[in-house]
Amino acid sequence: PPNCGEIFIQGHTHVPMLQKQNGKILGNPGSISRPRGTDLRCYIVINNDDIELKTLDGKMVKSINLNENISVLIIMFLIMSLYYTI
Repeated sequence: PPNCGEIFIQGHTHVPMLQKQNGKILGNPGSISRPRGTDLRCYIVINNDDIELKTLDGKMVKSINLNENISVLIIMFLIMSLYYTI
């Protein structure tokens, strides 16, 4: 929907992903315990300047810079806890 936010992070699928699409940032941290579609055990870090998708050992998979054109309004859907396993 229009005017509903600029950064969307959701979980559930356990498939790590971070991309910019149609001016929106879309992310999924994947899973640190049971990733799907890859052997990468990932998580997402959000700081003042960037959103980063990293592997469990801290290696950068992808980073998207947050510039002054993007308000850091985050709408989260089903964020998986680091302790949650299926």
